[in-house]
This record gives sequence, structure tokens and C-alpha cells, in this order.
Amino acid sequence: MDIIELIRHCAAVPSFSTFEDRLHPLIKRIVATVDVANLELVPDYNLIIRVPGQRKLPPVALAAHLDKINHFGLDFPAQIPVGQDSEALEGLLDDAVGTGICLGLMLESQRSNFPPLMLLLSEMEENISRVSNPRLLRENCLGLPSGVGARRIATYLHSRNNIPSLVITLDTTPLFKGDRGLALYSRPWEFSSVSPTEELVAATQAVEKYIQRIHPSIRLCNNTNDYVIYGNLLNSASSPPVPSLALEPAIYPYHQKNERVYLSDIETLVELLRTFLETVPLSSLPDQPAL
Repeated sequence: MDIIELIRHCAAVPSFSTFEDRLHPLIKRIVATVDVANLELVPDYNLIIRVPGQRKLPPVALAAHLDKINHFGLDFPAQIPVGQDSEALEGLLDDAVGTGICLGLMLESQRSNFPPLMLLLSEMEENISRVSNPRLLRENCLGLPSGVGARRIATYLHSRNNIPSLVITLDTTPLFKGDRGLALYSRPWEFSSVSPTEELVAATQAVEKYIQRIHPSIRLCNNTNDYVIYGNLLNSASSPPVPSLALEPAIYPYHQKNERVYLSDIETLVELLRTFLETVPLSSLPDQPAL
């Protein structure tokens, strides 16, 4: 399957918040096609997938969230409708786009010059505290804050002393309001009460500038999602610093049944990531921030 097909398959699964395990069988079938891939379940419904790399570098984490907002209520279809025309995909694409890209790059990794990859696929990124009907959630989940899955993944990685060199979260952004575009978020500390170290700022800026060299028209902006949680928690007791950034294609409308993401934006993002993974000198990040 190519990446567009992977996104479509992910978007069709009703993996609503707290029911992320509905997407697990599809992901497991895809991962099973890569002999060297290792899949771990992090309770409750988070997944970490690891694949070795062709480049002898520290692992890079690509992150996405498995959950979707339930816009259908209790009477939802077994397969969520997914459309495609000459310009865009349409459906529940937040964050099927990020999940599909993660899986696609995992499949490409064994024939590409990538570093080792870690896929961090999280539960409950969406704000379930706003869900008015508790029957739309699993028992005892109502009132949990958004980002529970990323917190559980970060805690798990710390407990195993298995921290990636950097994290790139792949999600979708409403900031373009219907226009095409690709956004880069790179300042998670703006949403934290903890000030970043000089080393973390320098390492993050080095990655930011490298991405800008690959795609000069990318829009630098900021918003909250799992990337903030990874940036805060993975650096809470970590040395060297772990840059956390997010790369996000435009989505419009947002948080609705008929979300659209431009095919050209997906292609641009995938090509950016391929170039980044094949060329970035990660070994210089901790000690030589200026790439």
C-alpha cells in the first residue's frame, strides 16, 4: 500500500477516543509485513513500533494519535466513509493522516537510508473532557485530560531508559483556514511552566533550520497537541536534550465529519520527511546544535 492508501484505511476505522484498539488489528497486519519491526503495547491502547535503520544514528521518533472524534454518536458506521477527488482526501482525517504517514515511512525504512525509527501512536489526544455523553466513551474515562496517551508513552520510555534523539509529531492543523500549507511547530515550552535549557533551545532551533532548508515556505507557528507533552516530559530528566517538533498539513473543515486534507500537502510533507530522515546529521545534535 502507498501512503495515501494507508491514510484511507486508517481513516475508515471508527477508532474514536478511548476505542483506539479498533485500529490495532490493521496496524498489526501492516507491521507484520516488516520482519525486523517490533511492536509494543503501552497501556491502555498506545503502540510503540521500532524498526532498525540503515544509518548508524540514534533513533528518531515519529508520533501520531490513533483516536478520532466521534461525530456520529452511538449509531456510527462500521466503516467510516472516506472520499478522494483530484485535490484532496475527505473524511475523519485527524489524525489518520499522521498515522498513515508514520506507517508508510516505517514500510519504506528498510529500503531507504533512514536512521532507526520509533513510531509513537497515542490514545486520547483529543479533548474527551468535552464529550457530553459518557456512553460515547469507555467506562471510567470521562473527565480525563487530553494527551493521556502521550503522557503514558513518555513515562514508559523513561522507565525503559529508551529515549529517542528527537520527536516529530505528525498531525493536522486548522491554521490555514481552507488554503494549502504546511506548518511547523517547534516551541513546546511556550505551553509549559518550565523554561527550556539553552541546550534544548539550540538543539530544537538546529532541527527547525534544517527543516526550513528543505522546505523554505513552511509556516512557523505554534499550537498544542501531543508534541507539547513529548517536549516537556522527555526533557524532564533527559540529557542530551530531546527536540520535539510537529509537522502538520492543512485541514479544513476541522473537527467535523468531512475534513479535507490536500493530496499535494501530504505529498510535500512525505517528501520533506524522506529528505530529512535520509540526510539529517543527528549525531551532531547534542554537542553541535548548528547543523
